[in-house]
Amino acid sequence: MPETTEIRELTRKRGGVNHKLTNFVKHVVPIYNTFKINPSLNDEVIIELQNRLDKLEIIYNEFEGIQLEIESLSADDVLEGHYKERDEKAHKIYTCKEFLQLSIDDRIAKVSELNLCKNCLCSGHESAGCKAGSCKVCKQKHNKLLHPTVSGKKSVEEAESFASSYVSNDIEGSYVMLSTVCAYIYDKAGNPHICNCLLDNASQPNFVTSNLVRNLELDEIPVNILINGVSNVIANVRSKCNVRLASMHNNFNLKLFCYVLPTITGCLPNVEVKISDWKLPNNVSLADPEFNIPKQIDLLIGASHFWRIVRAGIIHLGKGMPVLQILNSDIQLQ
Repeated sequence: MPETTEIRELTRKRGGVNHKLTNFVKHVVPIYNTFKINPSLNDEVIIELQNRLDKLEIIYNEFEGIQLEIESLSADDVLEGHYKERDEKAHKIYTCKEFLQLSIDDRIAKVSELNLCKNCLCSGHESAGCKAGSCKVCKQKHNKLLHPTVSGKKSVEEAESFASSYVSNDIEGSYVMLSTVCAYIYDKAGNPHICNCLLDNASQPNFVTSNLVRNLELDEIPVNILINGVSNVIANVRSKCNVRLASMHNNFNLKLFCYVLPTITGCLPNVEVKISDWKLPNNVSLADPEFNIPKQIDLLIGASHFWRIVRAGIIHLGKGMPVLQILNSDIQLQ
């Protein structure tokens, strides 16, 4: 069985390549946008753009290769060190649903009974000498799961309502439009169904809702890992599955594995957005034709496949308006 250190090293390399991809796109997009405005650029600039795009493909192929190695190792039920520190000597009590359902007093009693550190909930040392971070609520040297204001019921609900690392706020009447896509997803028998996807390059893994997995009768692979989300909310993931997606407009398709969660996020957008005065181009196909109408998100596509979908290039709708991002398959709003 592959060692956890091997996956940690691959994850570290993947992070470095992802950083290179992000920086590279920042350099390419301005050149591309200049070319869109002024197609009569000299040959030297056009050659420079082509060279950079070729290099982008090389970097992405490197990223894809590392990701495939990680996925193949994960299939052996090895837990990714980026998401969970593996302990060969003891069962991690914070992964135990029965423990999470206890009252705070009962949790403290159980931790004392098992002679665990009250800060990291692991064995072998006391909280005074623990090197882990302090409580996220009060900054004292105890685990958040032992904080008096956090009830057992609330912690279970937080874990089950885990959301990926993104923000969508209503601030003084303006809205942040997140990138959503409607795509075909195939059930166990190979039949296509429409699902609502969120593109999020701030999330390392991909996620799919348990409801969609159940409806499509997809095979689940048991896992037992913890994933940290916004505000350090922890989700206990029990399964993952392989899914196949396809564009609704051309031949673009994608295979990926997703961790299964009860809920990914709330409805997106959080309110209906009026678009009657928007001048959307007639010659493009929107990846999500109803991007302005709140709907449940079925699947989140993270950084591992984000760059395979998004292409360099945007279409401006006007001053103070959103822009359209060009995808490999369709056009998305951002």
